[in-house]
Amino acid sequence: MVFRTFPPSRDLEQCHLMSLAIQHLLDIRVVEPVLRKEYGLGLYSNLFVVLKSSGGWRAILDLKRLNSYLVYRHFKMSSLRSILLVIQRSDFMASVDLTEAYLHIPILPAHHRFLRFSHKGHHLQYRALLFGLASASRTFTKVLAALVVHLRSHPVRLQCYLDDMLVQAQSRTQAIHDLNLTIQMLQSLGFFVNFPKSHLSSMTKILHLGTVIDSVAGLVRLFSEHLTNLQALTCHIRASQSVSILTLARLLGKMVLCIGIVPWVRLHSQTLQWLLIPYQCHRMNNLRLIGLPLDLCWSLRGWISLAL
Repeated sequence: MVFRTFPPSRDLEQCHLMSLAIQHLLDIRVVEPVLRKEYGLGLYSNLFVVLKSSGGWRAILDLKRLNSYLVYRHFKMSSLRSILLVIQRSDFMASVDLTEAYLHIPILPAHHRFLRFSHKGHHLQYRALLFGLASASRTFTKVLAALVVHLRSHPVRLQCYLDDMLVQAQSRTQAIHDLNLTIQMLQSLGFFVNFPKSHLSSMTKILHLGTVIDSVAGLVRLFSEHLTNLQALTCHIRASQSVSILTLARLLGKMVLCIGIVPWVRLHSQTLQWLLIPYQCHRMNNLRLIGLPLDLCWSLRGWISLAL
């Protein structure tokens, strides 16, 4: 596919952030230069940067066009609901988070040409699995499943939701032992553990997947920060006459995280889902502003309730 050039960004700050993000990807060998003879060949996508929840910026490749050619293959993965079902009363829990987990999985060299982008005249391509690829979640889940099966044979009670792992045991000593074994196994396979975001002190109350799980009381609730962010975004949207598709998609993502905790989540998010369906076309600009129908504003009222 012939590469089309775009005018350089006029936002100097964004341009600088983009350069830093790309340099980081080069430093960890996630992207590589394209051979000069292949300039303009393959599939080029737009690259942009987004603010990470932990601070800093992450480069994201817009793969809508590529994803439109991929065949979706069904797969089963854990959910918050399935994880909660296997937590036993008075379990001691610890969690492990991986740093840039997808980027640990290499991609077949022949497929690098489909993951190209250009910045300041430099042509680059991804050589590792990246966020935004339609098949990424399935691929990563399948790869990690082999490790999970091995750890459970020891046996370690381990539940995974993509790169978030929850270790459970009926005693603190056993939980610490299983946690150390899990970290040791991950590091031996080349994974980098995000220690600041992991909870390494085995406790009966833990923050996991945006929720606070209390195994002694047998209760689970939304983490206060997640709830505050969700309600603030909801208020912002309801007060606006038009909102970008990206902002609405971000709100829907926060709603989905509440499934299994907040009653009737699927029902209360249905109006927003139906609104976004026509805008899933790969040629659609995520920054496009759309007007808010009255039924959406009405359905969002319940999300502002303190009862959540």
